[in-house]
Amino acid sequence: MAPLPESSDNESHSFLGRLSTQEQLELTEILDNYLQQLEDGLRPSRTQILDGHPALADVLELYLDKLDQLYRVSEVAPSRTDLRGKILGDFQLECEIGRGGMGIVFAAQNVRLNRKVAVKLLPMAALLDDKHVERFKNEARAAAVLEHPNIVPVYAIGEEGGIHFFAMRLIDGSSLDRRVAEHQAAGTKPPTVAALRQFAAIADALHNAHEYGIVHRDIKPSNLLLDRNGKLWVADFGLARCQADRAITRTGEMIGTMRYMSPEQASGRTELVDHTTDIYSLGATLYEFLTLRPAIEGQEGPSLLTRIMSQPPVRLRKLRSDCPLDLQTVVEKAMAINKGDRYSTAAEFANDLRNVAEGNPITARPVSVAVRLARWTVAHSVGFATATILLLIAAIGLVTSNLLILHERDRANSFVTDSRAAVEELSMVADDLAAIPGAEQIRRTVLQTTLKYYERYTEQSLENSSLRADTANAYTKIGAILEELGKPAEAVTQYQSAEAIYAALHEREPDSVRYQILRNRNLNHLGLALATTGQTFVAIETLREAVERQESLGSEETTSLALAVNNYGLALQKGHRREAAKQEYQKAIGLLTQARRDAPEDQEIARGLAAAFQNFGALIGKDKPEEAVSYLKQALEIQLWLAHQVDNRLRVSRDLISTYLNLGNIHLENSHFKLAIDNFRDAALLGQKLVDISPEVASYRRDLAISLSNLGMSQYQDGDAKSAYDALEESETHYRELLKEHPANVGLRSSLGIALNNQAIVLQHLGKSQDAESAYVEAAEVLEAAQLAEPSTAHVNALERVYVNHARLLYAAGKEQQAAAIVERQIALKDANTHE
Repeated sequence: MAPLPESSDNESHSFLGRLSTQEQLELTEILDNYLQQLEDGLRPSRTQILDGHPALADVLELYLDKLDQLYRVSEVAPSRTDLRGKILGDFQLECEIGRGGMGIVFAAQNVRLNRKVAVKLLPMAALLDDKHVERFKNEARAAAVLEHPNIVPVYAIGEEGGIHFFAMRLIDGSSLDRRVAEHQAAGTKPPTVAALRQFAAIADALHNAHEYGIVHRDIKPSNLLLDRNGKLWVADFGLARCQADRAITRTGEMIGTMRYMSPEQASGRTELVDHTTDIYSLGATLYEFLTLRPAIEGQEGPSLLTRIMSQPPVRLRKLRSDCPLDLQTVVEKAMAINKGDRYSTAAEFANDLRNVAEGNPITARPVSVAVRLARWTVAHSVGFATATILLLIAAIGLVTSNLLILHERDRANSFVTDSRAAVEELSMVADDLAAIPGAEQIRRTVLQTTLKYYERYTEQSLENSSLRADTANAYTKIGAILEELGKPAEAVTQYQSAEAIYAALHEREPDSVRYQILRNRNLNHLGLALATTGQTFVAIETLREAVERQESLGSEETTSLALAVNNYGLALQKGHRREAAKQEYQKAIGLLTQARRDAPEDQEIARGLAAAFQNFGALIGKDKPEEAVSYLKQALEIQLWLAHQVDNRLRVSRDLISTYLNLGNIHLENSHFKLAIDNFRDAALLGQKLVDISPEVASYRRDLAISLSNLGMSQYQDGDAKSAYDALEESETHYRELLKEHPANVGLRSSLGIALNNQAIVLQHLGKSQDAESAYVEAAEVLEAAQLAEPSTAHVNALERVYVNHARLLYAAGKEQQAAAIVERQIALKDANTHE
């Protein structure tokens, strides 16, 4: 379908602004059909068109006039022979030697200097489009300022008789796309070494352009010219952009030739396009020249753009086994999906191409299987229940957890035996059991036995501060286990019991640093548990107190301070105080970064820094996705290191799942559905392993349910409704089982409601309207109950989405009265929330 023609005045834009999205699509289709008939030599009836679309008549008049004008100009435009002999400035045109979307190229004679040149003209029809005129001038200006032996030089720029033109060097040869076609016809392959030297020269030329702030943006075989001496030239800067001036390209406009676009061009995000785009396109062009097939194959259209954004090309040596392994490495680096993984400059690319040609070592490193998988996932709550990691961690983290889980399960029995040895060792054994898969209930029993021991002796000796501190510490540990088992409200009670003891101890021994450290640790646990149970304001105040108390201990406790600051940021984020949360996360990152420099092997510091990176990345994901991914990747790097260091791999595995989910969110937000699918699928795989090992741990099952729900919605957005339904159904099952065990948990109830909404959307798409309606009804009931138990904006927003989706389904089914009743409920909910 053709895009809407642009108008040079403001009248058509004002009309368009008043049209709905559906009306704009209808207008586009009408104009597309009209233009097609004109091009086929037909005379469509304007009267019939206008009478048939009275609501669009005004804007149609404007655009039909424009198309008629364009058609009339093309009818009277000079033929190829008409322009022979025509003089434009110092140049006499001879014969046409090339034609493309941006201009017509003639061989010409410079009558003043008596030399052959090439003259490029802007087609007269293109004069109707100011954008084409500007791009034509842009090409001339860009090429004119560049001086490089492999860039086709521009000699003169002018306009005469309404014809825009510029003169450039005439290259005696042909474009690379013709050379590719010749090799295909002959069944031959281009010589590798010669090609590498030629492409190295082009990379140098592009680096020269980049140094001037000019990005070509349309590197492809037809824009590279090979002369009779074997020298390769880069031409056609029509789509070039100066980094300091982005006015020619509007946001969302797709620039470049589709098959050779970089992933960021394919996504339509022009603000991400920089010099690395040219590196990618040159790599794709080299790949095609060597293999005689496109780097990314497929018919031009949305599916090709999706493949460019998510899939690397078939490995070079599978198609050209005679190519050096280093060349494959170089091409893969140039064509990395993540622009940050490409060569940082075209000059570096050029150097490695020469290194391969000369048999010297390259700077690029071969890409391992794990890293190749990781790059598939890097390129990012979007109306569904979404919560976000690199495949690098999936590939390695999953293997690590498999080996570790088997190893540590074998150790479980010995720990249980040790725990029975003597009551004095129970507390120590409970700590050891934290690393054992499936030992949660045993650990809880051990700690409760320990607690009874402390309480009994404390009653006998109220003056023994050490015993009282041990009792408080046991309360803290039991609270932590209760949280793992999905009982945060019960955990709060345990933490509060511990706080009461610590407060009394502080009154008695205010200078005891040990008691202050233990108290601050408990306050951190208490604050996070309060936030989990929805007591956000109290959580913020509790964690603020933890930070202040930690600061009073001085520089010796920097790590603990940073962890407290990070937790305080979490509470602020839950309380929708985003800017304040950002400041706390950044403060934590600063403190922990310095602490890790001082103690690089300290695992507690490393895990804390990873958590701060992850929290900050998740917070800024919607506003600054690229920066967010950068922080999440730093978290992953640390977590991967920890996966090989720590004894408690279960805890690290949960951290990894969380990072998977955060990255998947960012990809889903930015419509990188296949990348999101990879993230969520790996989160689900790792989550399933944890559930298989420790089915009693509610947090593991909830992580799995979230991962499956996110996976399902990503698959739905990617067009795979059947797989989406399977994942969502499994997610729903986990939520229902959790709610049976924890019926008072409002968070679980809310998550089930959102999962049901997501499931209804997919059911509706699959044509199962009755099932979808039932799912919407239950989703509303579940979320209404959650809102009643714990009012929140999140519940209101989720409930509104359910109402709107349900009403649309009912309207589509002809049940207007029922739909109207749902809309009334949605309006009432919105009004009530606004008044609050």
